[in-house]
Amino acid sequence: MTWNARAVLAAAAGAWLTVATPSIKTTYAAEAPKAAADAAKTDPFPGLVALDRGAGEDTLKAVAKEISQAQPADYPAIEQKLLAVLGNAATTPFGAEAACRHLRTVGSAKCVPAVAKLLVDEKRSHIGRYVLAGIPDASVDAALRDAMGKTTGVTRVGIVNTLGDRRDKAAMPALLTLVAADEETGSAALRAIGQLGTREAADALKGAKVAEALAPALWDARVRCAQAMLDDGNAADAQAGFAALAADAGAPALVRSAGISGAVRAGGNKSLPPVLEALKSDDRSIRQAGAAAVAEMRDPALGAAFAAELPKLPPVARATLVNALVARGGRDGLMAAINALVADEDAAVRMAAVGALRRLGDASSVPALAESLKGNKDLAGEVKLTLRSLFGDGVGAAMVKQTEGSDVATRPLLIEVLGDRRDPEGLAVVTKYTADPDKAVRFAALKALGGLGGTAELTALLEKLNKTDDGAERDAIEQAIVAIGKRNADVEGRSAPVVVAMANANPTTQAHLISVLAALGGNKALDAVRGALGSPTPDVRKAALRMMGDWVDAAPMTELLELAKSGKTEGEKVVALRGHIRMIGLQNNRKTPANVALYTDALALATRAEERRQVLSGLGNINDVRALALAETCFGDAGVKKEAFSAAVKIAGNIGSRNAAEVRAAMEKVIAQADPNSDLPKRAKQAIDKASGK
Repeated sequence: MTWNARAVLAAAAGAWLTVATPSIKTTYAAEAPKAAADAAKTDPFPGLVALDRGAGEDTLKAVAKEISQAQPADYPAIEQKLLAVLGNAATTPFGAEAACRHLRTVGSAKCVPAVAKLLVDEKRSHIGRYVLAGIPDASVDAALRDAMGKTTGVTRVGIVNTLGDRRDKAAMPALLTLVAADEETGSAALRAIGQLGTREAADALKGAKVAEALAPALWDARVRCAQAMLDDGNAADAQAGFAALAADAGAPALVRSAGISGAVRAGGNKSLPPVLEALKSDDRSIRQAGAAAVAEMRDPALGAAFAAELPKLPPVARATLVNALVARGGRDGLMAAINALVADEDAAVRMAAVGALRRLGDASSVPALAESLKGNKDLAGEVKLTLRSLFGDGVGAAMVKQTEGSDVATRPLLIEVLGDRRDPEGLAVVTKYTADPDKAVRFAALKALGGLGGTAELTALLEKLNKTDDGAERDAIEQAIVAIGKRNADVEGRSAPVVVAMANANPTTQAHLISVLAALGGNKALDAVRGALGSPTPDVRKAALRMMGDWVDAAPMTELLELAKSGKTEGEKVVALRGHIRMIGLQNNRKTPANVALYTDALALATRAEERRQVLSGLGNINDVRALALAETCFGDAGVKKEAFSAAVKIAGNIGSRNAAEVRAAMEKVIAQADPNSDLPKRAKQAIDKASGK
């Protein structure tokens, strides 16, 4: 218990603090203030006698300064001066408080007899305990024990607390008798006994019988006692105390959790039994405490012990322990047991094991994980994620072995993992399975090869593409070629093998290769696609035109415009025009007038509403009055007037007061012609207001 000496003394204002005669009722001598002031000129300590609230600041500063500058050798003399103040019947409560405060700094065993007399005074006991608490002498403990037997109520509770803080072992018999006193005293006594931190105190607390109201204080005292023993280096007794708490079924969950944690800190490996028992508990908080303790038990030798317990535990405990072992880290002695749990009958345990192997697994885990993919769709995603995450010697080889030994249903999943792992060890087996008779295996291998293959595999895939008639397989091969190519940072170089293959490919293959070239990009790829525009095969020309329209940048924009004007068929003209319009929007570096001019030309070529809408969509992004005028020309086009109104409103809202007259004229048309139930009239009015500066 702490106290505030100033507050206590202030509350006792009007009563004189005295050591020799607590009940003294004299008043200040008339000459006392003057005498004290004169003395303070050379020695500030007598000035404390007449100290009063709000006065004597100079005296206080002088006393504090002298003590702060004093050497330990000077303390005895200062102590005598302070005791003289404290023993003076004329000393004010505030002066006594100041003297006590400084005795806490300079006091020794010599001041104990005088200060001890304060302990039994309920109004001054706090002051005495404040002084004595800092004096490391057995006489203090004796004085406190004596006063404890002579006091009651809060005064006695305060003394009990001080004895506990001082860890006075000789006080234990008296403290034990106080456990049966009133609730406040009993609670304080239990706490003080716990603070003693001895085996005798621990045994006494363990065997104590207390009223129900004191049960929380008893549990708290037992935890404190065990911790104090541990702090003192008495690990064996501390471990025993904590273990007893952990195993006590009648203890609150929080206390048992503290016992589990403390037992591990004190006993290390010796605490395995209570930890394992905690994991079996039906109480979730106790299981969690056991799991937290496992995470701290990092001795590699314990791995085998945990492994031996895993199959013996109930399912919830197995899953909890597995998760705790992940937090603990370390594989020693554990892998066989955790690998086996991948096939556990309990779904939660299986999931925990698969997740644990993501952190702890090694090559030995691959067979169990691969086997678990069979007919286990719910777990397949987690298993694949774990297989992708495994690292270390032999994992790649183990993956290849399991893939080759797997059944046809599981093999595609393992091939997928090989591709995701980007492990060169998997390249040969993945390449082999691109020719597998099973379609699912073959397609999985093609996809995986996209992540593993290099130039040699790309060339082989180009040849395979030219020989394949299956459309879906062509698509899979195409995607693999693109994936391999994109891993090559040389944009021009990566398309070279594809350009070469174009020359000898059949028309169907050429159409696929055009898509590949578009995905890879680069000038050489674009030149090859341009060349395909002259193919005698309509499907090849169509593919080339479509890919040019979807090109990554605007490089073919001019050619597309020419094709939109002079294409061999209306269909080619439409595809070319759509590509050209798309690329106008890609020209972020073009000046606004140029963009408007391009959209004007495109609009003139658009024979269908679809392309006119595309033009208007792009036009709405240009903040220029000429764009507004172009949109306005479409107000009368029934097929696109809604899009024209929308583009015009958007442009008008952005160009604002720069073209107020033009904005007003166009927006008034929108208000008059647009669907009154749409938001267009409202937005048009807002654009007019904005242009007018409203």
